[in-house]
Amino acid sequence: MSTKKNPLIFKCWKSFLNCRLKVVTLLFLGSISIPQPVFSETQPSRSSQYGFDTAAAESWKTVKTNSHTLHQFHNLIEKDYRTIASQMFHRAVQDYDRWLKLGRPADFHNALFHINSAVDINPDSSEHLFFQGMLYATLKADPVSLTQATDSFLSVLELQPDHRQARFALAQVLQEQGKFQLAAEQYQLLLEADPEMVTGLVLAPLAFCYLSEENPEAGLKYLKNLSFRHPRSASLRTTLAVLLQNSSRNSEAAKELEQVIQQKLGSKAEQDYARLLQAKWLKGGKR
Repeated sequence: MSTKKNPLIFKCWKSFLNCRLKVVTLLFLGSISIPQPVFSETQPSRSSQYGFDTAAAESWKTVKTNSHTLHQFHNLIEKDYRTIASQMFHRAVQDYDRWLKLGRPADFHNALFHINSAVDINPDSSEHLFFQGMLYATLKADPVSLTQATDSFLSVLELQPDHRQARFALAQVLQEQGKFQLAAEQYQLLLEADPEMVTGLVLAPLAFCYLSEENPEAGLKYLKNLSFRHPRSASLRTTLAVLLQNSSRNSEAAKELEQVIQQKLGSKAEQDYARLLQAKWLKGGKR
């Protein structure tokens, strides 16, 4: 059955091509509204006015009831927009790499443009959202950018709650904004979820948050409970010592450092750091 004899088939095919052209155009403009295939539940009441013959009406009914065709159409559109989102993401990575090498502001601006386009096209990609957050977190002097970074990392965690990098980055951004209690909560979630995170990388900023909130006692309570589960963690004992020293509990702080040194907890670097702190505190320093 040719399209000349069946104007509706030709019209449906033309609409399909126009729809795809519209999708691609909107995608590259950075905002998209994916059109959904919608067909009338009934045959058009004014079919004769548009020249529909009986064969065309039957073709309309076939297209309307063919769910497999609709499914294929939807998959085709979905594949297209995900592919373009991925292309935008890779362009953003390339722009960011150039900015790191050359330091040109235009490259960073282009990276933001491309990653924002990728997220607008496909907002369900944790990879795209995480990179968006990392870019905005770079702009530490801009409160609006830090807020955007916070939103991006929260979106990642909504999609993937066990995303450790996003939770750590979220804690850092909250800390950068002076939201120390909220940051401490994120650091604690990391420590509770994964024993491998009981390191100075997480414990040191956590202690900083408690000290910045002028609430070292809450930090001491939490870290002491944590030490029962990780008794041989040099980083944990050293962090406890720092909080104790800042709470003027010098003898208790010295005991924590002594355990690291005498029991040879952790790496040699951690033991050397404990000795350095010990010597510094003997001279009257706190940190």
